[in-house]
Amino acid sequence: MPSDDPYQREVLRQAGVALSGRLVTLWEITGESEATPLLNSLGATSPATPPLSLVHTLRKWGAPIIAKSRWV
Repeated sequence: MPSDDPYQREVLRQAGVALSGRLVTLWEITGESEATPLLNSLGATSPATPPLSLVHTLRKWGAPIIAKSRWV
């Protein structure tokens, strides 16, 4: 989905509201061990996207790392 998809924006908006206005980012697994931020609740991927090792976190949780999967 393109980053201007209204569904993605609404998911991020609702997640941000649920988290009391905190920054929320939509990530996509782009390889076996790489995650790329697609969009954040500010409207775009930007320097405001927090540094995070999503893949490391998923491994810690025991979650499967599947290419093209998306995480909020």
